[in-house]
Amino acid sequence: MRLMMPIVLLTAALTVPAMAADAPRQSWGKAGVSLDTYLADARACASQGWNADIEGTEAVRVFRDGTGRIEALIGTTGTGDATDASGQPDPATLARHAQIAQVVEGTRPRERYAEVRAVQIGTVDRCLADRGYVRFQLTGEQRRRVGKLGRDSDARRAYLHALASDGAVLAAQPVVAVSPR
Repeated sequence: MRLMMPIVLLTAALTVPAMAADAPRQSWGKAGVSLDTYLADARACASQGWNADIEGTEAVRVFRDGTGRIEALIGTTGTGDATDASGQPDPATLARHAQIAQVVEGTRPRERYAEVRAVQIGTVDRCLADRGYVRFQLTGEQRRRVGKLGRDSDARRAYLHALASDGAVLAAQPVVAVSPR
């Protein structure tokens, strides 16, 4: 899928708050899994999620449409400088910038990003479940400990693995699915 720079930059900017999220409330585990297998499975499933096929989603259709509209507004002249040679605002360029902003706003990038993320997370979840992992709820204390560990640290991975491989934790802290009404 080819997305042009205006939409790609906006979407990328929206990922920053998602990456700065609190400690997870849930995780995945498999009793007795070794650390090496746990990490390899996590990498493999994350890769499947990252590479999930989003081609047929509404989000992609909307982003493509928005990108096409922005490209048409930019044309071959680019977005241009918003001022003329004397430093005064250029009305045509300002109007084009306002139209581009309307297109971007109309795509609702936060919602579209959430749609793509849901496909990716669903892919990761299916991959983990297919490998025998089950989802479990972290306690408040476990969340506090995870939150104090570096997001991409070996200490965090080791702590989560210790929980995830402990059959007693998995049995005591299952995620109970709620039936839709």
